[in-house]
Amino acid sequence: MSEVEVLCDELLRISTLIEPKLTDSMRDIAEKEEGRLEGLDYRLKGRASLVRKATSDFLEERTLFLESLSGKYNKQQKTMEEIVFLISDAIRYTIIFSTERYTLATKSCL
Repeated sequence: MSEVEVLCDELLRISTLIEPKLTDSMRDIAEKEEGRLEGLDYRLKGRASLVRKATSDFLEERTLFLESLSGKYNKQQKTMEEIVFLISDAIRYTIIFSTERYTLATKSCL
């Protein structure tokens, strides 16, 4: 197994542990603002998607690092571990609000 796969498996393990409490909190937030959670079957990003995203982010990071060597700017290259654990949508939610409540409810949830 590759490094990225091992790291993504760890991210999934952690995400799976915290997801139930996070989902309960998100459900409470949605209900407080008269909204509802939608697409809960897809709240955990799949392993293949995580690996693909991490690999893509790593290649982008490497390109930026190599460009920085030309003196355009100073950049430290992130490790694969840093890149994987910076993935911000390993757990993701969609809250649906009525048109009338959308703006106020969205601001309240942030």
